[in-house]
Amino acid sequence: MGLELTCIAMDSEERFGITIEEDYRFSTVGSLYHYILTALESTDSSCPTVPVFFRLRNAFLRHTRHNKSAITPETRLAELLPRLGRRRLWRRITRETRLELPDLPGLLPGWLHLLVSVVFGIALSAGAFYFLGMLLNGMRVAPLSQTMAILYSGTFAILIFALPCAIAVAIALPAWIPRDWTLAHVVNLFLSEHPASFGPHGKQWDAESVWLSLRDILTRNLDVGPELITPDAHLIKDLRAS
Repeated sequence: MGLELTCIAMDSEERFGITIEEDYRFSTVGSLYHYILTALESTDSSCPTVPVFFRLRNAFLRHTRHNKSAITPETRLAELLPRLGRRRLWRRITRETRLELPDLPGLLPGWLHLLVSVVFGIALSAGAFYFLGMLLNGMRVAPLSQTMAILYSGTFAILIFALPCAIAVAIALPAWIPRDWTLAHVVNLFLSEHPASFGPHGKQWDAESVWLSLRDILTRNLDVGPELITPDAHLIKDLRAS
């Protein structure tokens, strides 16, 4: 399946809350339309969790190497997000899906994560103090002057060097994801915070609304006029889908 056909399939899944099999090859607009109608009959697309899940799954398909069959509601979030750049990818998915998704926890639970950052900053500051003390001692500076110089310079080192480094370490640590955080868990967290985002019962589809929505998907992805979208139009031969 080419890039445009893949985008059409993913947009259709997200719009209608259905699953299009990876090995299915639809040739005409009409065949895709009837496939969607059949899938809707066996799918509870009125449930608000369905469109949220498909929007999340499509984002993961675009930004990770997982295939469609590997991403289910029971898939653990830690398996989908690589450890390197985990927070960055999660923020990107949040922006792309336009969902106010929950933030990922830190690598270490709460206070321990903060403690690691603080200890790292203190260690850097102590190293700066020691180096400065050795330097001033070699220059034979008076003890009182040495003390004042170390205090001033130490404060400067904490503010300019140690503190930013500690913050950088805290940010660079891979986000810790609880084992019970699956895609279904994330979807339910989102809907519990934003129950009205997808309506109380989702969208009820009929044959006409399915056709109009499918036509909108095809015109956007293939950059063709709506008058060319007919049931007999071949997606590759007539509409030049790749």
